[in-house]
Amino acid sequence: MTILAPPKTIEYRVTFHWTAESWADSTDEEGNYRYDDQPNADSTPVTVSLPDGASPWEVYGMADAVSELPPTDDEVFSWDADGMTIVFGDRSHFLSGYLINPNTTWAQFR
Repeated sequence: MTILAPPKTIEYRVTFHWTAESWADSTDEEGNYRYDDQPNADSTPVTVSLPDGASPWEVYGMADAVSELPPTDDEVFSWDADGMTIVFGDRSHFLSGYLINPNTTWAQFR
């Protein structure tokens, strides 16, 4: 009889960061964007469990499937991805939302 140990899993705590894509009063009197008052938000962190050795893309996909966008209110018309933070073990990893793709490696995170 052969008994196989279950594969080791890692818990990843993922927070998505958002910036307003369009917001009320986004321009000044001269038509320039007012980035200093642009709303930003973080998603409620989600925890996903994946097999040891999961790629950032796999973690992103699982977390994205269960996370929610911040609420849209009178100030914000839509949200744009501004990055994500993944915490596992004793380290926190950040990457811009525009850089995540199937070929992303953990070395690209800061």
